[in-house]
Amino acid sequence: MGRLYAAQHVKDMLDLCAKEAADLDFTFNTKKSVVLRIGPRYNYACVPLTLSGAVLSYVDQCKYLGIVLTSFRYFKCSFDHVKLKFYRCFNNVFYRSKNAASELVSVQLMQSICLPVLMYSAE
Repeated sequence: MGRLYAAQHVKDMLDLCAKEAADLDFTFNTKKSVVLRIGPRYNYACVPLTLSGAVLSYVDQCKYLGIVLTSFRYFKCSFDHVKLKFYRCFNNVFYRSKNAASELVSVQLMQSICLPVLMYSAE
């Protein structure tokens, strides 16, 4: 009984959001909208949710403002894509500067180009 009530409550909230958006001449892009579950029951099957008549898909990861959120027992972010970008950038800089007269050139390039890629949204 509790799960049915919760599913109905979520459905009512989504319907309310769709109605308010329609009043503001705003529509949700249901092809880009997904459901990410976080909590102790994150991996259990759940009732399909609909927004503006379209069924939302359940995902294990989603990207929001450059941060990859992961479905897990607690709030968790994945930084694998950031590490890949850093290594790609570092290898490119290292390859281009291997014939430089000084190692300081490589260090300066790494600090100015590669480190911002790694530190983006680290807070």
